[in-house]
Amino acid sequence: MVDVSDVDASQAGEMMSFDVMEPHRARMYIEEADKKTTKNGDGAYLGLKIKIEGGQHNGRTLYVNLNLWNKNETAVTIAKAEWKAIQMATVGHANVKNSEEIRFKPFEGEIDVRKNKQTDKMENYIKKYEAIGAQPTAVKSAVASPAAPVAAQAPWMKK
Repeated sequence: MVDVSDVDASQAGEMMSFDVMEPHRARMYIEEADKKTTKNGDGAYLGLKIKIEGGQHNGRTLYVNLNLWNKNETAVTIAKAEWKAIQMATVGHANVKNSEEIRFKPFEGEIDVRKNKQTDKMENYIKKYEAIGAQPTAVKSAVASPAAPVAAQAPWMKK
């Protein structure tokens, strides 16, 4: 038995829900970025702890593991592409030398839902990383840039 008489929970807020979130865009930032050893010990990955900032899911956490140091070349290729997207969204270039450079830099993420292959349960993941203020890709391609007005005749061609 544990004495908890010194713990006052009467002023605590409501418990946060950890249900799967519906697909949506959210502002977020990377709170932690650490290199971790894989379970079998023959590789490593960059473990990211990402916090949602604002909106109805404010404070929710998502975890992203990037297999940047792995003997499976496909896993590394996928991880490098995601790592590049994270760098572009947070600092605007893909030349980050230390994970500290991307911490606490706000970005927008597109959160989606998928089935976890190991647990067979639905989970959230970040489908896309974008810089704050960037138009979603689907909108960019649908919006045509206005055409420049065509002059009847270029000034240097007039007689």
